[in-house]
Amino acid sequence: MTGVKKCRKVFTARLVDARSKLKNVRVKNREVDNYIEEKDMREEVGKLLIANRNLEEKVLNLSTDNSKLKISLNEANEEVSKLNVSLNKSIEEKNEIKFNLSANVHKLEKQFKNSVNDGLSITQFLYQVREQLKMTEKERSRLEENNVKLGKEVSSLSDSKPPPSKIRRIYNDKNSKTNKSHYCSQALERIQELVGADSLDGFLTYFIHFIANSDKFSFSLKLTEEQTAHCKLRFQWSDGFMKDFKSMCQQILGFDVLASRVSTENVLKKIDPTQHYKVEMVEMEKKSSQNKLLLLTSKKSLEERFERLAASQRLLPGDLVVGIGGDKGGDTTKVCLVIQNVDNPNNPQGILLLGWYYGHDNHQSLEKYMSEIFKQFNALEYVEFDVPPYGKQRRKLFKKAMGDCLFITAMLNLPGPSSLNPCFICDYKFTNHGSEKALVGTSPFEKSFEVRTIESIQAKGHPLLLLNPEDIGIPPIHTIHGVAQKYVLDPLFALANRLDAPGKDLPRSLSEQKSYFKDLILREETSLARCYDVKNGISQCELLISTYENLQKPSAKIKKNASKCSSAACVPHLIKNKKLFDSKAYFHCSSCNGFFHYHCINVVTDDEKLLLVNGLGSRKCTSCELGHPATLADHIRILAGAKTSLTQVSDSEELEYCALNVERKEIEAQMKESKGFYRRKLEKVLRKLGCDHRIWYQEMTGNQIRTLLREKNIKTIVDVFPYSLEIMWISEIMGELAFLMTLSNNADKSDFLIDEIEKSIKRLTIVLKELHKETGVTLKLHLLTAHLVPHLRKHRSWGRISEQGIESLHALINKLNRRFAPVRNPQQKCMLILKHLMNQNVIFDSVEDWNSRK
Repeated sequence: MTGVKKCRKVFTARLVDARSKLKNVRVKNREVDNYIEEKDMREEVGKLLIANRNLEEKVLNLSTDNSKLKISLNEANEEVSKLNVSLNKSIEEKNEIKFNLSANVHKLEKQFKNSVNDGLSITQFLYQVREQLKMTEKERSRLEENNVKLGKEVSSLSDSKPPPSKIRRIYNDKNSKTNKSHYCSQALERIQELVGADSLDGFLTYFIHFIANSDKFSFSLKLTEEQTAHCKLRFQWSDGFMKDFKSMCQQILGFDVLASRVSTENVLKKIDPTQHYKVEMVEMEKKSSQNKLLLLTSKKSLEERFERLAASQRLLPGDLVVGIGGDKGGDTTKVCLVIQNVDNPNNPQGILLLGWYYGHDNHQSLEKYMSEIFKQFNALEYVEFDVPPYGKQRRKLFKKAMGDCLFITAMLNLPGPSSLNPCFICDYKFTNHGSEKALVGTSPFEKSFEVRTIESIQAKGHPLLLLNPEDIGIPPIHTIHGVAQKYVLDPLFALANRLDAPGKDLPRSLSEQKSYFKDLILREETSLARCYDVKNGISQCELLISTYENLQKPSAKIKKNASKCSSAACVPHLIKNKKLFDSKAYFHCSSCNGFFHYHCINVVTDDEKLLLVNGLGSRKCTSCELGHPATLADHIRILAGAKTSLTQVSDSEELEYCALNVERKEIEAQMKESKGFYRRKLEKVLRKLGCDHRIWYQEMTGNQIRTLLREKNIKTIVDVFPYSLEIMWISEIMGELAFLMTLSNNADKSDFLIDEIEKSIKRLTIVLKELHKETGVTLKLHLLTAHLVPHLRKHRSWGRISEQGIESLHALINKLNRRFAPVRNPQQKCMLILKHLMNQNVIFDSVEDWNSRK
């Protein structure tokens, strides 16, 4: 019955709590109703924004169509000029015929006179004149027909219409498929007339191979040695596969599409890593199964790459720009160099590996293992290489840096992203944790403060990279990912948690909800420990009272106790359940100078015992507190009172524990098991979009963020929640981030696009200050809002060279590590990996990038 009463008390308390929270929910619903009144106006604003974007897209499409029409008009003008030339020629021919006609008339008149003089008959003369007039009339009618045709063609071209297909005598790649098929049919007819119908198939086969083997034509049926080597590296073909594939092509096609295996291997064997790299074994500071390897390269490697790019015409015009950067992937840190003057600079197959060691990517490790690389890069001002057909040239080299925020600060020897001065571009001081953290609603995170220079950095420390921070690229992937994670994904899941637990009064942010959940677990554990302590105290009181009552009986026999304390009623040896009592712990009474067991002075809870042990309690022995020797009846009376008070405390502790346990289970089911309606619905949508998250561990990739920030996916996610001002603001943040991420590609930005990016950042800042007033500022948010536009106005791009290629290089090297895992010698294994990477660089520089995907 006691348990039933306790449960009733628990549920009664919960019912009262639920009613009060229901009132709060109703109040919040009224606030939501007030927000709904503004729905129409904000929907109109959203529609206008969408219409504005659609108009901008239409303007871009119209500009594209305009350029196409200009090209068509130029082609039509060229056709008109050609036809005008033909018309002028026909007019000249007509004038020439008129001149000849008049000359013939004079000639006939002269002949007539001569014939008269010679005595010829007039009839014969008239017959000759009639024949000459017939020929002249035929020539005149032919010229008139040509003039009519030319006039029609000129008028049709002036009306921007394509010329008739019959007049197109010259083959053009822009012709339609039907016209091309007509050309092919006519060519086959002519060839069949030449070689005969029976020999047509054999002749065509030989003719195609003849064209493929000729240097006069671009058509080919066989890959070159470099292209075959590219395929072998790209798809990891083995010699056995190449042999079987070549045999299959001979049987099915009748010819081989690959170069010989010997020539392919000769191409790959030309690379010798020992001529470009120095490999050293470095002693480990801690025991590990891996060895740290130090890899160094020289200026010669970079010049050879520029020379190959120039020879293959893959080196883009303009200033030569290279970027240095790195990242830690797994246990290894890699330092790389990226050439900007190519079509796809962030392709991992074109990245030049400079350094590689096992360890962290902090300043101390970089200085210890990679200082020689940074010295070479700092001293790199010019490169010399052959540029066909101009010969050797000496070109100035412009330098940049890229990487995540941690690696950039390590290169510059600046405080890390978690410090009080985290920005590596300006001197903006703020903290993102603690009671003094900078809040979005009150901090000027969108402003740029005093810009750092390399001279100011050198005055305070020893940077490895001697480069002004303004020339260091803002990491696009990490920046967009960090802002989206902090100000989009976390608020979405926090909102779902609040909607699924309306009566729990959860905090607004996800980080605060996690802290609240951890604090709730701690409170539950503390309450449970108190319950156990009180119950143990009650049990000890009952055992001690029973023991003292037995000693009051006349027939009681007291055994001798070897560990007897100073109490006259010391009974630890008489208690049956000795596990509840510690007979080796003693209390020293300062009044009588005696030593007592804690239970012999009626201390039955760990709470009171710990206070006495640590000197925080003012307690004497029972006899000193009573003023006379304590009797058994005194102990029984004191213990009975202690039991009564502990029973009351036990009821309140159990009630508190039950409430905490129920709340913890509900919140755990919501945050970890996703049992709430909106939480399940949101996670289902994310899984459908291919963004299966692990939000508790914050592990969403850059590709998932890109998928998340697509326009149709944004609408799908927003539709999960009921309409509110908060979800509308989150939608606007996602739209602005989607626009910025779209323009984080490697293309150069015009002034118009940079102005649009600046407007987008201003809109993003306004919404963030309204929605996330109490949320902390992050370094990535400051970089995006304060430094992106100035960087774009100076460098025209923030994704031309970025950390994206280095992130992909981690996966490539991990794959090579697994491939060469059987090689036991670490130096030889390193050489094999280097050789593979260098071969990929050669193929990237020399062969057309027909497939740049990883």
